[in-house]
Order: sequence, then structure tokens, then C-alpha cells
Amino acid sequence: MHELGIVFHVIKSVEEIAQENELTKVSTVTLSIGEVSGIVPSYLTDCWRWAADRTEVLSGSELNIETIHAVTHCDDCGCEYDTVAHGKICPECGGEHTGRVHDRAVERQARRHDLRGHGHEKTGVCDLSQRDGAGICRRRDVPAAHGAQCAGAAGGIELIMALITCEHVCLGYDGQTVLRDVNFTVSRGDLLCVVGENGSGKSTLIKGLLGLKAPEQGSITLGDGLVRNEIGYLPQQTQLQRDFPASVAEVVRSGCINQMHGRPFYSRADRARAQENMERMGIEDLAHHSYQALSGGQQQRVLLARALCATRKLLLLDEPVTGLDPVATGELYNLIKLVNLCNDITVIMVTHDIDAALRYATHVLHLGHQQLFFGTAAEYKQSDAARRFLGGRKL
Repeated sequence: MHELGIVFHVIKSVEEIAQENELTKVSTVTLSIGEVSGIVPSYLTDCWRWAADRTEVLSGSELNIETIHAVTHCDDCGCEYDTVAHGKICPECGGEHTGRVHDRAVERQARRHDLRGHGHEKTGVCDLSQRDGAGICRRRDVPAAHGAQCAGAAGGIELIMALITCEHVCLGYDGQTVLRDVNFTVSRGDLLCVVGENGSGKSTLIKGLLGLKAPEQGSITLGDGLVRNEIGYLPQQTQLQRDFPASVAEVVRSGCINQMHGRPFYSRADRARAQENMERMGIEDLAHHSYQALSGGQQQRVLLARALCATRKLLLLDEPVTGLDPVATGELYNLIKLVNLCNDITVIMVTHDIDAALRYATHVLHLGHQQLFFGTAAEYKQSDAARRFLGGRKL
């Protein structure tokens, strides 16, 4: 599923390049993927054959896969070494202040292409160099100021404004404060995991972000053109929701309701958007199946597709893997990360799974009726809040 999502993303990029260059056919696509990406090349090739043949421009095209060697730089001694052989620990000085060189190269080049036209029917070769570990164009963040940060993309610099800024936020019920003095910023492209014990205020914070609960003190500010009725929300499921008597397609399309502006029927664009998100989640074959007859993992994919119909900017996910078996849990986490990377959708996810938070998140917010930590996932691993939460267990 991870490889299929990457293929869909690459095909979309190639089609855009072909259109810009007035190409009617692309014969070969060369994709460079990181050595430590976790992508299985044979799976990627199989997905390509299936998906490319369903497009006009890429039908019959060949996918060439090149591997980008993973090299790590040590900030302590300045040496560069083989990532696969030595991991995060520098073999020269034993330092841990290290980072992959190719991650830093994203600022210089996120995508390049070489297209050549021939005769009246233009054909070409497309070369996509994907520089990060997942083989997907992404940003490298730099320190922010006043809710904005700069990021390199395709050889240029763009300004990324904060989507959400919380300043000294206090939330509660019936005059009793359950969450106090919360301060954090979420920028476009982030995947923020909110962690903490049961009853620590995680779900209350989500309600505040959705505008369902006003802060007792402080402020929650939306930026970069984000409005609350265009936030995709996946709540914790109840048994009543699991037994909802509707088809998969009907459930997914209902995510478009906030954008219908009083229209009594779904438009062609609404239906196309729902179809696109079902394909993105790998559930298009279930469109006419009864939602209540699906497995727990399939239902969560349906609800994630529904949430995606509501937004192009921000997803709020409240314990999305609760009750799922380990396989379904891993698949859903991969889909969420894929949406975050491929579709440039910011994600705020409440979870009890600290290991998953550190594996998939860019940032972590730890709550305990107040803010115990906010920062990058790497910083959280070294924090006192993480050590106390895990009872001394090493990450």
C-alpha cells in the first residue's frame, strides 16, 4: 500500500510535467529512492505496471529505479560515513549529533526532470530525483519566527505560515480547568503527535482546535487561509458509528458536506473527490459495500477518506488505531504518513502509542493537564517527559 501511494504521487507529478511540456507520451520514468527508505523496489515496479497502464500518457512506460546511497554527516567531528553500516552513531568519534547528508540536499534539489520532444507526437523521458528517505519530495524546516518558517523546494524558497498557533491556552468543563497553559505552533507539512496519559486533556485540546470548546484563557489562531469548517476530523469511533447503515461511497462523500454551501445534491466535483480519496485509501473496490459489514481497519480507512474529502490542509485524528490489530494498525499509520508527505496535508494525531509517535511524527506535544513538552520527535527522545512517561524504558 505504501508503494502504491508513492506510485500514484509520481504518476501525478509526471502527468503535470508532461502537460507543461506538451508531451503526449512518456516512455521511461527514472525514480531515485533513498537507500534507507524501506521501499521494496519489486513492489514499486508491480504497482507501476498496474497504475501506469491506466493512464494515457504513461501506458506501457518503463520505471527505472536508482538507489541514493545514504551518507550521514557528524556535526561533532565533521566526517561523513555510511548510514547503513553505522546508523546514527559516528564511527570516528562516537558522537550522536548526526544527520543524513541527502536530507540536507533537499533544499538544493527536490525534483529535476529531463524531457525531450520528438516530431509531431511529442514523447519524452522523465527523471524524478526524490531526495529524502521515503522517496517523496519534502521540506527541511528551519527555525521559525512569528509563526512562519522557510523551506527549500525545487531549488527555491517558500514561506510557510503557521496553520495553528496556541498561546497560553486553558480549556475546561463547567468551570473546572482540565488543560492549562498550552503553547505550540503547527506549520504546514508537520505531523504532530499528541501524547499523554488517559484524561490528560488530549481530546479536550482537539475539541478546542475544532472550535467546539472555547478557551477559558489564551488564544487559538488559525493561519495560512485555514478555516474550521475545512478541517478534516476523524473522531474516536463508537459502536453506533461502527453500525452506521450506509454504503462506503455514501460515508466518504459525506465529508464534502461542509463545502456544499446549501446545495441539496453532491456535485460532479464532490463525487470525483470522494472517488479520488477512496483510491488513495485503497478502498475503491468497496465503494458499494455496506460500511457496517467492514473490518475495523477497513472502516478506519473509510473514515480517513471521508476526513480527506473535508480538507486540503489539516487532519485532526483522535486515536485512529484504537481497537485495530497490529497489521491494520501499521497499515493505517503508513497511510497517514503517506497523506502527510505526498499530499502536503498537515496532521495532528492523538495517540497512546509512543513508539508510533516517534516513528512517524515530526513533532510531539506531551500533555498532563498542562504542557509537559513540545518540540521535534528527536528532541522528545532525549527529554525528561519521555523518560518519565516510559518509566525508564529506552526508546
